[in-house]
Order: sequence, then C-alpha cells, then structure tokens
Amino acid sequence: MAPYVGEWSNGRGEVMVVTAKKMKYGKSEVTYTDITKATDGNSFQLKVNVKEKMTIFSNFLFVEMLTNKTEMKIKGYDTHAALMEDAEGASEDHWYRDN
Repeated sequence: MAPYVGEWSNGRGEVMVVTAKKMKYGKSEVTYTDITKATDGNSFQLKVNVKEKMTIFSNFLFVEMLTNKTEMKIKGYDTHAALMEDAEGASEDHWYRDN
C-alpha cells in the first residue's frame, strides 16, 4: 500500500481521506491514478481523474512523504508538463497523518 493512503489533517480542522483509488476532501471526492514511474518510496506523481478543473484538487499532484511518513506535502499542477518541470505557481499543502 502506498504511504499516502490514510486519513490526513492539515492543522486547520480539515480532513482528507486517501484510499488506493480515491481522494476525499470535504464534500469533494475524486478518483486518481498513480503515474509514478520510479520512486525512492517518498515521492509520487498522481493524476486526478476529472473532466474539468476543480478548485480543491489540481489535475496533477506531486506527493512527498516527510517526517518518517507522518507528514505529506502535496504540490498541485494544472498540466503534466508543469508537474514534470516543477513549474512555479503550483499549489502546496501540508498534511499530517491521523491514523
């Protein structure tokens, strides 16, 4: 199981639940595909499966596990090219494991 699967909070009272195929944040739930090609076990690339842009989830996510996998940083990008280039203007959130 990927280390980003689980229940996470962001310190502002908000919770995100990640399963092997879905991410749920508030009332928004999306499916995603792990598109990571090679990893050190701490960084992953995810493609959010949505037809139109959402304000909560970007189309592509770079997930980085921190602090012995109890903290996760997610950077969001609009395109796969932006993800690959780590382009500026990406959203960034920190999450802390609840379980």
